Amino acid sequence: MHEYKPINLLQVADARSRCEKTGNTEWEERHWRIIEETLTESLPHGSGIDVDWHFSITGNFLVCSNSYHNMDENGMYDGWTDFEARIDLRYRDMFGKLIIRIVGRFGRGQDTKEYLAEQIVDALENL
Repeated sequence: MHEYKPINLLQVADARSRCEKTGNTEWEERHWRIIEETLTESLPHGSGIDVDWHFSITGNFLVCSNSYHNMDENGMYDGWTDFEARIDLRYRDMFGKLIIRIVGRFGRGQDTKEYLAEQIVDALENL
């Protein structure tokens, strides 16, 4: 693993996309590796986010998949909620922040969804 350096995630993803379109597989793979390494180093681990992250690109979104280890009212683990953090690769918000949407079957656990969104947005604040 290399020393972590903040990157502009949207620029690297755009460069990867251009390499994919032109058939430059060597640089497409290099850009993808930078994205994966940076996200692996940046995204939260622990506090319920106890599984390895997985990444893919679907359309205009970088999809970061994981599972949240749910706890019951007694503080005991009682199952998992699979979720995705979908990062829009086209835009940032008016403050220059990444636009991230959390998707999963949270049911009554909307507070979990808000918690995950806060953790992920904070983790990716400088990318």
